[in-house]
Amino acid sequence: MGCERSVTVLNGGYEMSEYNDNRKGFEDMKTIKPSGNVKAMNDLMDLSDIVKIRDLMAASRKGLLHKIAALAFIIGAAAALIPGNRVYAREVVATIQGTVTQSTTEDTLKLFSLNSGSYEIKIDSDTDKSKCKEIVPGKSVYVGVYIGSDSKLHADRITGAEVDPTLSKTKSTATQAALLAMKKSDSDEGGDKSADSSEKTDETKSSDDSNASQAPANTIEVSGTPTDKSSSNTLYLKTGDGVMYIVIDDSTDTSGGFMFTEGNKLTAYVYRGDDANMHAAKITGKRAESVTLNGSSITFTGTIGSKSKEDTIYLNTSGGTMTFRVDQSTSLDNAKGLVKGKIVTISGAVGSDDTWHATSISAK
Repeated sequence: MGCERSVTVLNGGYEMSEYNDNRKGFEDMKTIKPSGNVKAMNDLMDLSDIVKIRDLMAASRKGLLHKIAALAFIIGAAAALIPGNRVYAREVVATIQGTVTQSTTEDTLKLFSLNSGSYEIKIDSDTDKSKCKEIVPGKSVYVGVYIGSDSKLHADRITGAEVDPTLSKTKSTATQAALLAMKKSDSDEGGDKSADSSEKTDETKSSDDSNASQAPANTIEVSGTPTDKSSSNTLYLKTGDGVMYIVIDDSTDTSGGFMFTEGNKLTAYVYRGDDANMHAAKITGKRAESVTLNGSSITFTGTIGSKSKEDTIYLNTSGGTMTFRVDQSTSLDNAKGLVKGKIVTISGAVGSDDTWHATSISAK
């Protein structure tokens, strides 16, 4: 008598063995780890996933659910291996406030912050710009940034603050940032200051700090050195955040900082003028220590040397270069914003330190 297979038929018409295989297939589907777009970038597929695919493929001959499970898993795993389908977690690490610079392009936002320096931020096709329709030089913006897969800063969203149409494109970025910072400071009067506006650096401070006693009201304090573009009525001050354009007018007090030569460290107390320029209310520098002078003063006329500083003047005369120390007792007569090559007359005498000290400096 030949062997006969014992079969138990269910109401649905399936054999019991096939039912058990399908049930096992359903349980296998529940144990498969998530794959494809929901997997982490560094965990696209591991050994257990490969074993699971092998088992499901081997069992696919036994039942419909096994076939579905194998197919779904393979599609998900393949999708995870396609770069365009990877989804990276986007964590905004900071919100940066700054001024849009002229070097900004369609895909790269270059910001300048008077407090924290320069930033280069990538603009992607999915960057949210709904609250900043125009990204133009001189515009103040807030940018939520995250670290992209290329380890660079990317913009998650850009929010516009304001744009000043009176800002000339030829003005330095530092000047634009200072102007906008001043406008923001003015608008905040009477209200709470944000954490960002309270931050200060060694080179840019508001006038409400320890120097407030010598700083005019409603100014910000900026330190740096003049560039060779400076003149008696314009100070181009090179700071850690860029070159600032500062107007020197008749009301500017330069008695404490009158030497606009390169390398001479100055501190300017600036404010926003009606002409949308930064104006200096006061400029200070550091002079030499006063000493006792011996004998009467002698007068010399010449031009300011390029190495001159606030505490030392190198005077180029027809007989050679003379060195004069400038101290607190030195008086000034129209000596305002002295630059290289400026003609001046200096009265001086030899001090107790055996060096010439300027008793007075006058310019035409």
